[in-house]
Amino acid sequence: SVAFPPDNPKIGEIERVIELCTSRTLASARREPLGIGVAVGGMVDTDRRAIIAVNLAPVLNGFELGDMLTRRYGLPALLDHHPRALLVGDRWFGKGRGMQNFAAVYTGEVLGCALYLGGHLYRGRNGAGGELGHTFVQVDGEYAGFASLKGNDTFEMLYVHPHFAGQGVGNTLADAVERLAQGRGAKEITVEASDTAEPFFEARGYEATQRNMVPRDDLWLPNTTMKKRLGAANDG
Repeated sequence: SVAFPPDNPKIGEIERVIELCTSRTLASARREPLGIGVAVGGMVDTDRRAIIAVNLAPVLNGFELGDMLTRRYGLPALLDHHPRALLVGDRWFGKGRGMQNFAAVYTGEVLGCALYLGGHLYRGRNGAGGELGHTFVQVDGEYAGFASLKGNDTFEMLYVHPHFAGQGVGNTLADAVERLAQGRGAKEITVEASDTAEPFFEARGYEATQRNMVPRDDLWLPNTTMKKRLGAANDG
């Protein structure tokens, strides 16, 4: 392995590290390589062989890694989300051998899932099959907040620890959730915002469409359905 370049690296630095790792791997192959497979820790467009978004390394957003590897090594290069690569490994060599339906769950720096249904790897719409959609922010090793996307287009949860309020954590999390929704092909994102959260989402361009009263035990709690159009302006 090779250390990821520190301190906001440029894409050229990333390419050199990838080439070094790939060259070492190919040189150690016992047989003539048939192609190159890459497991990516982020949203992937498998048709374009490109990275859509990596929250921990935004320099890779939009990077057409498959084309770069094919040009460099003259081999077919395929990309997929890392839990799906884990699932394929389990199907070929692990506990998934001979099974027609099972799931693989990745727990590490992030949480990920992949599905094998009816004898086939399930990618779903826009490659979102199995995605759990949770995002965490850490500041100096402490969890500062978390957010999640439900399905392709519902902003389900957003929490910021009071100690980190006013430090941009909420906007960082919302940016990540909106990029994830856009990567899944959503043209619009919806949130059920509490009265406290409504000004935050309004400042981000969400528009109120409906007032709601939600039952919780013996109480009725108000919230507001808000929607936002997703477009090129949200890529960065």
